[in-house]
Amino acid sequence: MLVVIVGGVFVLGRKGRVRSWPGMLLASGVAVAFRTARDVWFGVVAALVVLGTHAPRARESGGRLSGRWRLGVAATVALVVVSLGRRGRVGTGSRPPWPRRFRLARRRRSRGGGISGSMYNHYDWGGYLMWRLPGLLVSVDGRAPIHGDARILRSVATWAGQEGWDNDPELLEAAVVIGERKSALVSLLRGAAGSKLAYEDGVAAVFIPRR
Repeated sequence: MLVVIVGGVFVLGRKGRVRSWPGMLLASGVAVAFRTARDVWFGVVAALVVLGTHAPRARESGGRLSGRWRLGVAATVALVVVSLGRRGRVGTGSRPPWPRRFRLARRRRSRGGGISGSMYNHYDWGGYLMWRLPGLLVSVDGRAPIHGDARILRSVATWAGQEGWDNDPELLEAAVVIGERKSALVSLLRGAAGSKLAYEDGVAAVFIPRR
C-alpha cells in the first residue's frame, strides 16, 4: 500500500502543474486509507488511477495502458484481493489473533438463551461480548474513560478473588456471569450457594444466580 501510494505522489510531484481532480482523488484516498485499515483498498485504487493516467510512458499511442503497466496494475489488484482474503480468514491459522477463550460466544447456547439484563464479565472480555451478545449488557469493557478507574479496579479485584468480592454490587445484580474457567472468581463461584453453574467447557464457565 505504501509503495503504490508513494508512487502516485511521486508521479504527481514530477509534474510541473497538477490538475485538481487527480490531486483531490489521491489526497482523499490517502486520508481514508490511513484512517482505518479496512479502507486501505480505497487509497490503493486512487493511487493506481493516478499512476495509470499520469505516469511517464504509461500509455501507448492508442491511449491504452502499455503492456507493462497493465501487468503491474493487475498484479497490484491481485495482491490487494489476496490480502483482504487473508484478513477475512484471520483466526483460522496457527496464530489466531483472538484468544481461544472467545469460542464460547460462538456457541448457540450462549447467545442470550432466554436471559436478559446485565452480565458480569472480565475487563478483557467486555468488548467482544458486547459485540457477540447484544442482548446482554456488559459490566465493563475496554472504554476505560467511560467506566472510570474506580469501577475498573473494583472489577479487577473481584475477578482476582480479593477480599470483599462477594459484596460487589454489579456481581450481585448480574443476570449471568461469564468468565475464564481458571480464573479466581470462577473458582469461588463454584462453591458459592447463590450461584449455579449453567455451562462450562475447556475455556469458559457460565453462572446464573439461583434467584
